[in-house]
Order: sequence, then C-alpha cells, then structure tokens
Amino acid sequence: MSTNTSMSPTSSTGGLLPLPSQLPSLDDTYGALFIGMCVCILLYGLTLHQTYRYFRLYPDDRKWLKVFVLAILIIETGHTAMTAHLCYHYLVTNYFNPSALLSPSWSFRVLAPLSVAAMFLCQSFYIRRVYMIGPQYRWLVAMAMALLLTELGFMIVLVWQAFKGHDVQDTKDVTWVVCAVYGLAVSVDSLVTGVLITVLLKSRTGFKSTDSLIQTLVIYSINSGLVTSIAGMLSFIFALVLSGNMIYTAIAYVATKLYANSVLAVLNTRKSLKDMAMNGFTVDSLQFGGNLEPANSSVVFGQRGTRPVTVSLPPIAEDFGVGQPPEGPASQLTSGDNKV
Repeated sequence: MSTNTSMSPTSSTGGLLPLPSQLPSLDDTYGALFIGMCVCILLYGLTLHQTYRYFRLYPDDRKWLKVFVLAILIIETGHTAMTAHLCYHYLVTNYFNPSALLSPSWSFRVLAPLSVAAMFLCQSFYIRRVYMIGPQYRWLVAMAMALLLTELGFMIVLVWQAFKGHDVQDTKDVTWVVCAVYGLAVSVDSLVTGVLITVLLKSRTGFKSTDSLIQTLVIYSINSGLVTSIAGMLSFIFALVLSGNMIYTAIAYVATKLYANSVLAVLNTRKSLKDMAMNGFTVDSLQFGGNLEPANSSVVFGQRGTRPVTVSLPPIAEDFGVGQPPEGPASQLTSGDNKV
C-alpha cells in the first residue's frame, strides 16, 4: 500500500515538517496482518459455533473436558481481540504516523503467549489420544512429548523476544525461533497423525460397513493433522525464505485458530460417528463412551440360520472412535457360540 503525500503538516512556528514524499509499502507487513486478522475472525466464528455445539451435544462429558473446551474458547477470544486491536492500532490510529509502525504495541506482545498456550493445549490433547490407545505406543508418546517440550522451550524464547521491545520489523533475532517452533510443531502433528492412522488401519475387520467407518476415521485423522501441518509448514517456509516481512506472522496467527477448531471438530464428531456406526446395522451392544471412556462393542450383521452373526469391534478409546486392536485377529466373526 503506497500513498503519495501531497501536503505536509504545519509546525507551531509556521514551517512545514519534513515528511517522506512516499509512505513505505505495507503490502507484505501490516497488509498481510490485516488479511490474517480477517481469516482469524472468520475462524473464530467457527470456534464459537463448535463450542456451542459441543456443550449442547455432550452435556455429560467429564468436567475436565468441559474446562478444557472453555479454556480454548477464552484463549481464542483473547487472541482474536488482540489481533483486531493490532491492526486497528497500526492502520487506523497511526495511519499517518510511519514511525509508529516500528514500535510494537502491547497487543502485539500479548499475542505471543496466547498463541503459545493455544498450540500447547491442542497438541497435548492429540498426544493424549495416542497415549490412551495402548502401552505398545507409549514410546511414541514419549517421543512426541519430547518434541512438544522442546517446542515449548522455543515458544518461551519467542515470548521473551516479543516483550524484549525491539522494532517490529527487526526480525533477525526472531526468525530462527519461529522456524524452530513450527518445524517442531509439524513434526509433532505428523507423528501423532501417523500413529492414529496406523492403529485404525490395523483395526479393519474385512466387513464393508465396518471398514467404511474406519476409512472415514482415517480421513478425519488425516484432515485434522493435515490442515495444521500445512499452516505450520507455510509459517516455517516464509519465516526462512522471506524473513523481512510479516507474512509468516499472519499465517502463524491463522494456524492458532486452526489448532483450536481441529480439536473442537474431533470432539464434536463423536456423535455423528456413533450414528454412522449404527446406520444399517441391528445393534446388539454398541457402546460409545460419552465421557471418552473405552468401551467394547458388538454389532449384529445378520443371521445364519436362526443365530445372529456378530462381529466384535476393538475397544472404543477416547473420542477417537476406535481404540487398541485386540491381540490376535482384529475381529472375530461368530455365529451363536461357534466361530466361523
């Protein structure tokens, strides 16, 4: 955004104050932040809708989970408000004050810890899902936690840099930290998503309807991890290649919203997945823990003679829908008391 100045303000002594003939371009700095703010507000509306839907559909969830959702909502509300204030401060209040563009506002500083809190909570939630699957995956959980704690360390450095008081566009001391944070974030997301997909694929039963449900869960897992990974990768690339602008900062703000919405989407799809599992089956005993408790399930597929033909599904673990595969075959097909 380049604007020619046709006049200069008059000083108290009657002279003209020297101003540059052309204001600096803001396209890849505050222009990028403005676009990021618009996307953040859009995604915040989705966060509000998903939060309302969660409390309406799952009133019996455990208290800690409700507190977790409320914490995400509060953090995202503060994050959205600070993003809006940031753009208003630089583009409206100081629209004709180029020197103010170099000084970080208080909202710019507050955005850093809010982003850190949102990302840490959401990634911890995904790691806990892997932990609940079974002990054979605990070493991967330990690896993911090590990466997450390292990421948290770099996040703390980023917060310290935000409160240090350097010029907003002086990014030499910040770029390498941003690259480290989002490089580690992509690693954590990829690891967790890969484990969940592996568990699901091992849980296939050979029945078309059951495998269709598992395929849907695989797609959900890929989508929830893919969106945040893409945003993190873009932040990493732009911070590494184009460190002199604020494009990576705008993408990072949007990534915070994507993490929150992906977690809420995972929580809110439990009921629809339960309905999908029951659709087209005669259900003998199909339990989906409302409080994310593991549960065993047995679905009746039809009858052989006078006896029902059932398939035993793996335990339901967490909100994920399918849990740890049982030892031996992934499922057992039975006809009455006889295995077939």
